[in-house]
Amino acid sequence: MNSKLALGTVQFGLDYGISNKIGQTPLTEVAKILELAHQNSIKVLDTAPAYGQSETILGKALGSASYDFKLITKTLPSPNKELTLDEIKNISKTFAQSLKALGQTQVYGLLIHDVEDLFKKNGELMYQELLGLKKTKKINKLGISVYNKAQIDKALKYFDLDIIQLPINVFNQRLLENNYLSTLKQKKLELHARSIFLQGLLLMPLTELPKGLAKFAPLLQEYHKALADQHISPQAAALNFVKNIPEIDNMIIGVNNAAQLEQNITAYNAQGAEGLKKFACKDLLLIDPSNWSK
Repeated sequence: MNSKLALGTVQFGLDYGISNKIGQTPLTEVAKILELAHQNSIKVLDTAPAYGQSETILGKALGSASYDFKLITKTLPSPNKELTLDEIKNISKTFAQSLKALGQTQVYGLLIHDVEDLFKKNGELMYQELLGLKKTKKINKLGISVYNKAQIDKALKYFDLDIIQLPINVFNQRLLENNYLSTLKQKKLELHARSIFLQGLLLMPLTELPKGLAKFAPLLQEYHKALADQHISPQAAALNFVKNIPEIDNMIIGVNNAAQLEQNITAYNAQGAEGLKKFACKDLLLIDPSNWSK
């Protein structure tokens, strides 16, 4: 049976994540992770040129292995207020570098890493450039990575897309309101969930909570108590919460080693917790990690 689990690979190329104590994953460990993923019917690997050495490491680890992974990579986010014509030209060049690093002639998906690039001046040209890659069959599906509903609605108003990668977890349930995901599925979109553990925050003991997030300790405490009362691990609760959303096609999780992936697979197959809807939080300072430094 195919798993909804998908593998995020940012840890393969960078020292990433609020709860990461291990650092960047070495190549030998990446090879073990991929073998384990393959054995457990995990099909999708999510990477990006912005993830440091991730694509190169992935390419080396995949090597001559006959895995049938669906690879998804991304565009490079633009630092400029408007997209320059040089940047538009560079899209295909950067993508060609991604293919070379990954050791592939084509990939399953290409996502716009920062959807706001699409709304800048020349965003339409960027879209046309990406569409060209789809027409030449270098990519199968074209998509966007988003933070909120407003970005999705704006993108779909102007552009035809195949994949939307969006944040969803026990605390961030904004996209579950008013059957919004069902509306997206009616448009034949593939929905990929990320931030399932809220960058590790949902798994973290309260004693390790960063100072900047201290005001959310009561919510986390209440959450952990609800799980303890049901004898459900934080990992199983977080994974099953998203797994049980029927509209979600893939759930992207990042791991530092094969042992962590093994734990995630066990938790994914375990029983989930009841009554987690009540932990929906509207405070963007908590549910959007880009605000944490503030």
